[in-house]
Amino acid sequence: MNVKKLKIYPKLLSIYNNENFQSNKITLNKSDIILRTLDLKFIAKEFLTKKNKIYFDNLNIKFYDETSLLVSLENIKFTNFGFKKNIVDGNIFGKEFKAKVNKNLNKINFKIHKSGVNVDISLDEKNNKDSINGVFKSKILNTNLKFNFIYDEKSINIYNSFFRSQNLSFENNNLIVFEPFLDIKSNYKINDIDIEIFNKFKIEKLLTYKNLLKQINSKNEINFNSKKFSRNFIDKLDLKFDLAYGRLNYSKNISISNNIFNCKGRINLLEEFPLLFFDCSINSNTKRDFFKNFDINVKKENNIFNLNVKGNLSVINNKINFKEISINNNYKASNADLNYFKEKFENILFEDNFIQIFNLKKIKKFILEIS
Repeated sequence: MNVKKLKIYPKLLSIYNNENFQSNKITLNKSDIILRTLDLKFIAKEFLTKKNKIYFDNLNIKFYDETSLLVSLENIKFTNFGFKKNIVDGNIFGKEFKAKVNKNLNKINFKIHKSGVNVDISLDEKNNKDSINGVFKSKILNTNLKFNFIYDEKSINIYNSFFRSQNLSFENNNLIVFEPFLDIKSNYKINDIDIEIFNKFKIEKLLTYKNLLKQINSKNEINFNSKKFSRNFIDKLDLKFDLAYGRLNYSKNISISNNIFNCKGRINLLEEFPLLFFDCSINSNTKRDFFKNFDINVKKENNIFNLNVKGNLSVINNKINFKEISINNNYKASNADLNYFKEKFENILFEDNFIQIFNLKKIKKFILEIS
């Protein structure tokens, strides 16, 4: 801790008693503290439980893990006595916040003004010195999140997690290991989703964090089962994707009205113009049932429909290359056919951006063009 201005208010009898000096109050102005995350528990206990009166004005705190800055709190005002006892005011991310800590130091309420952010943290009274355990609850505008956590210097285990917003709700468990490198294992169970949410996803923005992507190793699994009588286009989804040094491998299995879609592939997110390689298949008991999902009527077509497609697409340049297309083992696209499909795909599905290839209206238009 570096303090630029320190005021000590001694007890009257201590003025001439240097060997047993005691103070009524200490004021620290314009202070800077650098902490590791686990130090917070020790520092909070020292300041919040002291009987001596302490007042911080214009305190700046930086939290680090072993090497990296995690978050900065600035212009903090705090006192452990009086009307504002155990209330922390300051700035985070350029916005004003207020935090309240109860007298047992196991419940914290945190609000960021004019942002709709409200967080409650309940700490386990049986916490040991090597970890912080508790329950996290937050409300951000119309979004609710709740989870249990166990945190130490090397990892954080998030479990019993539930997230709900207007467009998405899911349950998940995460284990995030910080040392010796960032490693994440996640499992998500999606309860409800509005596919329009994907229209807000900007892959170009994700690709600007290449330095971060280099440092992440993760194994992730996402599962979704549509509720009965829902309007979801997808009945069931099983998606797995692993990320290591910017290289992502994926496999997915989708069920739509008893039609099975399988895809696997890879992409290197660190490349200047990343290419998504794919190997996909569609298996349907009848061609009529498959096309019915896209409101396309097929007459006198009740045969099994198996489609296999291989190729790659550029997520930045909106370009696609088909390497192989076959149907029912009795049709294999020629080079001329592959070029024709490429042209129609880019003109219709890649008209706007990468995410639009999942637009059902565009898929229907594409199928009608090539049928």
